[in-house]
Amino acid sequence: MANKAQLARSAVRSVQNQEQYQQRESGSWKPVAYGLGAVFGILVGVVAAHLYTQAVEQNQDVNQAGSRPQISPLDMISLGTMLLGVIRHITDLGARSASKR
Repeated sequence: MANKAQLARSAVRSVQNQEQYQQRESGSWKPVAYGLGAVFGILVGVVAAHLYTQAVEQNQDVNQAGSRPQISPLDMISLGTMLLGVIRHITDLGARSASKR
């Protein structure tokens, strides 16, 4: 009887340990996702700013030298709409990967 009780306690501990491990593992991917998202966002932002400034410099004869280029509200709305589309696509990727489990 003592053997059965020890086996039962051991099985309970094993299940508890497994649940704790799963809880730790399920939460450990979030900081990695945030970190990668931040690094990717910074890199994309820097590259976009570089490409934008190069395009402005190439068209400097059209713009006044040294003046700040003007961006129309329509261009800002268009850019914002495209960025929302990218964010929606990223969200859809997360939803699809969760449904595959």
